[in-house]
Amino acid sequence: GLIVEIGKPREIYLRPKNLFTAQFVGQSNLIDGKISSTNALIAKVSTPIGEVTIKTEEQSGIKEGILLIRPEHVPMTWNKEDLPNSDFNVFEGNIISQTFTGKLVDYTI
Repeated sequence: GLIVEIGKPREIYLRPKNLFTAQFVGQSNLIDGKISSTNALIAKVSTPIGEVTIKTEEQSGIKEGILLIRPEHVPMTWNKEDLPNSDFNVFEGNIISQTFTGKLVDYTI
């Protein structure tokens, strides 16, 4: 085998340094994106699903990459008004499939 990444479990899970680790550790949604604008530690990223606003820890000069979005960080509701903050990162979609996994339901949207 080959050690690909070393770090604290939380860091590896939430901020993997490479694509292999992101796909290997937990479920993830990976979306190609290009940074369209930055303001302090906030960046707006153009993606195939629309513009996504993200927090950044530093201005790295990176202009494009892959967004990692963990399913447990995506609230889902039938009504937009039920979301805590509906000003950004709100997307509409259709449920294509749903799988009961015991504790959770896995939706493909």
